[in-house]
Order: sequence, then C-alpha cells, then structure tokens
Amino acid sequence: MKRARNYIYTIRRALNNWTEWMESGNEMLADGDKQFLLGWVEHETAKLKKLDAQDVEDAILQHEEGIDWRLKRLDDFQLLPVIEFIQNTKDTPAQMADAEVNETIGRYRQLIEVKALDLIRVVRECERYIKPQNPIIKKALENPLLLSYFYNNKKVLEEYINYCLSDTNKSQKAVRAMELAGQGKVRKDVIRKPLHDALKKVGINVGEYPNWNEAINKYK
Repeated sequence: MKRARNYIYTIRRALNNWTEWMESGNEMLADGDKQFLLGWVEHETAKLKKLDAQDVEDAILQHEEGIDWRLKRLDDFQLLPVIEFIQNTKDTPAQMADAEVNETIGRYRQLIEVKALDLIRVVRECERYIKPQNPIIKKALENPLLLSYFYNNKKVLEEYINYCLSDTNKSQKAVRAMELAGQGKVRKDVIRKPLHDALKKVGINVGEYPNWNEAINKYK
C-alpha cells in the first residue's frame, strides 16, 4: 500500500502548498519574489503530474483476498479529510495582485482536484471487487473469545477462517493453527480444545476433538 500512501500524502502536501500560497502569495509578490513563487508552483506541479491512480488500483487489487481491508487502509492515510477539505474550498479563486500568478496557482488547484477525482474513481472501481463476506467469517470476527485467541488481530483471524473454509481437511486446520501459534499469531494455550470448540461454535467443520488433538500431536 506504499503507492496509495504516497499518492494521498502527495495530495495533502499539495493542499498545504496551495493554502500557503493563498495566505502569503501577496506578501511574496510585495517582496519581489514573483519568479521564485512561479518556479515553486511549477516545481510542485511536476510532482502532481507524476501521480498515477492506476498504481493505487494495482496495489489495492494485487490479491483477490483482502481488497476490503486494503481499501480501509486508505482511512489511515487521511483520505476522507483530504476529500472534505477539497470540497470545502472548491471554487476558491486565487486573488493575488498578479494575474499570471493567479492563473498558475489556479491551474495547480485544478490539477489537485483532478488527481483526487482519479483516486475516488479508483476506490469506487475497487469496491466492485469486494466479495460479500461469508457469514461464518462475520460470526468469527464478532466472537470476542475467538478473537482473543488470535490476539485480537482480525486480519490474522480472517485469513485463518478463510483457510479453514477452503478445500482443506480437518487435520490441516489443526496443523495450520499450530503453525500460526509457532509464529506468535495464536495463543499456544488454546490450540487444543478451546480453539476447536470455538471454531465449531461459529460453524467451522473441525470434526471430533480426538482427531483434532491427534493431528496436533503428530505435528509436534
């Protein structure tokens, strides 16, 4: 998700630039810094032009599983506040004492909005690929006891439940739990009957406990 983060951060920096120019542009002009200001805007414009929303789409759709989780990560990068700020300041013209500067900053602002709209389009496109969540997964993620077994890490739990729902036999489910425990992703003290019973309760076919326990013993 590095590309998505960089895309959003670049837009955030662009908005900060725009705000600074709107607030101090006339002061810079009064100091005789017109060419410096124009050069600054053009330099930052080049950075914006390099943004490609397709890179973000590729990052989000890189794997069929977890698309919804990767879309939610955009919230961590402050996408919503960025969109809200753009909307709240839309159609705010540059009103400095130089027409050329106003026009240049106006083009910069328009480019910000174009890049933001490209990102919104990508998000909506990626949302089409989200599969309806399996009710068993939903039930597992809402089970506080089962979730605690996975150190309250919903991503790891969801991946494990997906594994259990795939074409795997009951012994493989026990073995996979042991592997995750070895990686520190599942509590070792619940691998046997507690985990077996919790999985069974949410609808996972884990078979009889003696067989589950036997699979764990063979793994060890």
